[in-house]
Amino acid sequence: MENRIYYYESQKPIQFLFKTNDCDGNDATNNEKIEDKKQQNDLMKIVDKHIVEI
Repeated sequence: MENRIYYYESQKPIQFLFKTNDCDGNDATNNEKIEDKKQQNDLMKIVDKHIVEI
């Protein structure tokens, strides 16, 4: 599973994308947008936590 967040230079998020692969040797699925605000907020919390750790 891969989640990506793209930002403006002002650090405001532009879009949230994800794709998955079941590790069967095939390519990962195409990028899909995460439109749900709760999922977006959950991802932002994870990113913020990692930034603090770094």
